[in-house]
Amino acid sequence: MGTEDSGHGPSQCAREVQFTFGTQVQQPGGNEYLNWLYSSVGSVKDTWECLWVHGWMIFVFGAVCSFLINFAWLVLLYFFAWLAVWTCVWMILLSTFVGTIFCLARAGAATVVTTSLDNSTLGALGTSFINSTSSAISGWSNAAPASDHWLYWVGAIALAICFLSFSIFVCCSCKAIGRCIELVKQSSLVIGSAPALSVLPLFTVALQLGMAVVLILTLLVLTTVGTYGSYGERLTHVSPTEVDTLLGLYLAFGGIWGYAFLTALEMMTVAAVVFYFYFVNKKTVPESAYMSQYDDNQTSMPVLAHLGWVLRYHIGTLAFGSLVVAIVTVIQITTSAAFKYLENNTPAGSNFVFKLVARCIECCLQCFKKTIEFINSYAYIYCFVENIGFCSGCMKTFGLITRYPGQIAINTSVQLVLSTLLSVTTPIACTVMAFFYFAGQSSSSHSGVLLPGVVFAVAFLLSRAFAAIWEQVIQSLTVCVLHDIDTYDGRFLRDSMRDAFDKPEKAPPAEGKAEPLVAN
Repeated sequence: MGTEDSGHGPSQCAREVQFTFGTQVQQPGGNEYLNWLYSSVGSVKDTWECLWVHGWMIFVFGAVCSFLINFAWLVLLYFFAWLAVWTCVWMILLSTFVGTIFCLARAGAATVVTTSLDNSTLGALGTSFINSTSSAISGWSNAAPASDHWLYWVGAIALAICFLSFSIFVCCSCKAIGRCIELVKQSSLVIGSAPALSVLPLFTVALQLGMAVVLILTLLVLTTVGTYGSYGERLTHVSPTEVDTLLGLYLAFGGIWGYAFLTALEMMTVAAVVFYFYFVNKKTVPESAYMSQYDDNQTSMPVLAHLGWVLRYHIGTLAFGSLVVAIVTVIQITTSAAFKYLENNTPAGSNFVFKLVARCIECCLQCFKKTIEFINSYAYIYCFVENIGFCSGCMKTFGLITRYPGQIAINTSVQLVLSTLLSVTTPIACTVMAFFYFAGQSSSSHSGVLLPGVVFAVAFLLSRAFAAIWEQVIQSLTVCVLHDIDTYDGRFLRDSMRDAFDKPEKAPPAEGKAEPLVAN
């Protein structure tokens, strides 16, 4: 916009707009924040246009392809559950073994071992193996400074203990592994019977992002309350009072609580859908075990039906459980911020002992938070399955862990490995397809790796959300099966699960007391 074409003098033009490679806006007399804001807006213009033009293809590769590949994973897990579970077990054993060897090599143990062996007694094959192994790990052992060898010795001992403990545990838990195989197979059937579960995380993430945006905008505006003038002028006179600070902390805590609440809502909804699949759905419950009183509870939209049921009857449970997580999160954030401040502003912050203590405390708080989240994930399932309160659900979870420690450990280990594989392989596959597609489009040559990178980000987020749903399905199935065995003597067990759960005989149909209905 030139001043000679507008007929106005320079003093009458509030902003100067320069049309270059993107639109650059300059505010005369603006502060540093406004200059940064206008510069950033101009810089992302071309990026936004590129994403807008190719938005549909990003959606196809990032969302549709991710959805299809994830369901392909479910099919593979159903038909090859035995292979998948045992592969996870051996991967854990192999990783701890390789980690032990790596730490020993970095600690300098390789040189000690190879020089102390008498190669003449090993034969030609033994000598060749020792020499090749020594040369392969010599780079590891030479890379670590001598002052750090003690750290690698500690790591090697810890990993060796983990390797031996897990090896003994696997040998003693073959029955639990067999049960885990059946649970993995049934989890594929659960998601297949309610495919809307795969898009449930999109609903949750959309609400969480919307809440985060509103919270950030509110906090930005909060510091300008009580001042006058344009928004740019108010930003130059920011002086938050004690009331503003307290109100901001209150809103931040509310945001953390709301985020945890939405996560809990998703968990209990998944548990409700699994309960429906295992006990109520006429299409999936064995004919001999089905109860006619559930005829009025059949639905073609189990996810929506049970989402409404959870919001109607269990919102207090979700609020209390998420409050516990929010309090632990605030303590963790406050502690980390305090340590960071002390490290940067006090002489004691540079002390090695202080840093070591700080990292240990942060690690303990992180472990405590993960423990709380793990217990909550099972407590929500018990709250729905047995229609009990949150505290009772936590007690049930402790009872489950003490009664079936091996089963919970195997399930958690397999979930971790398979979820990691799914979360990594699916985005990579989508990104490779997107890269070759966009590379063949002459109109997208200016985008470089931007478009495949966006596809990877979208596919990774969706795959990780899908993996989280799958993990909660397995946990919910575990609780439902054990509840069935304890309450109904395994009447609802599928035929393929009876041998794994020591119930070879079919339980006769019964008209006993049923669990509370879960859908109208």
